[in-house]
Amino acid sequence: EHERGGFQQIKLLEFVVDITSPLEEPAKQKNMQFAIDIPADAWTLTDPSLLLILLQDLIGNAIKHAHATAAQVRIAAKRVPNDDRRRAIDAPNEFWEISVADDGPGIAEEKQAAIRTLMDTGGESGPRDSGLGLVLVAHAAHLLESRIRLESAPGRGTTFRFTVPASSEGHANEGSASGESRLKCT
Repeated sequence: EHERGGFQQIKLLEFVVDITSPLEEPAKQKNMQFAIDIPADAWTLTDPSLLLILLQDLIGNAIKHAHATAAQVRIAAKRVPNDDRRRAIDAPNEFWEISVADDGPGIAEEKQAAIRTLMDTGGESGPRDSGLGLVLVAHAAHLLESRIRLESAPGRGTTFRFTVPASSEGHANEGSASGESRLKCT
């Protein structure tokens, strides 16, 4: 396992499965299931503690707000180009965009604006009733030089997205990983 400062080489699929496994029983009690769609070759060099905060809280919120019957929490990752010219010159060319989505009641437009303010300021300002979790998520994303994006509509669920740098260094450690293999949990 490679390390740089607090950063480690992380295989995203294994990391997410490790997070969701202990949550399977509580999810089943709410008649919920996880759908994980992450390529087998999805590696990142990031701080695992901060990534854990981000994912645990977003997944926990999705479980909390999902519909009571036949609910699904979807966690996915897709490779996206670095199209943000404001990033440092030595920034990676590609990122993994990670999304956590639920099929819950969604968030009203006026509340979304307040949550976006919270996310854009790294937890420094925003709605006081959003809970400590979203403040921690916003701050963790800020420390990882990422931004949380929110997509929601009343009655249509909510999706939170953020990025982490794509890394190929982990491939040498795994041997194959063509990117075709994905895990889908139900």
